[in-house]
Amino acid sequence: LVPMNERENKYITFVVELEQYLMEGSYNKVLAARKRTPSKVYSWLLENLEETVREEVASCLEVAYPTLTTASAQKLMNFSSQKMLEDYVAEKDNW
Repeated sequence: LVPMNERENKYITFVVELEQYLMEGSYNKVLAARKRTPSKVYSWLLENLEETVREEVASCLEVAYPTLTTASAQKLMNFSSQKMLEDYVAEKDNW
């Protein structure tokens, strides 16, 4: 547990918020957190979380939607371009 007096530290707060977003299933907030990281030290963690979250979102999309437009998938998976989505899909074996 983090002592109360350290909870306002921006580095600790950031990680606690990430944990909360994951527990809530607020994956869009996890993906958006990369843009407001308090330090580049978190880059590796956020890259891995981003990949994990996208895998989770993709598995949910697969079950929830019989069909999905590219634009919708791009938005739901938080890709900034259609090319990024296409590259992501190309790397997957079972898509």
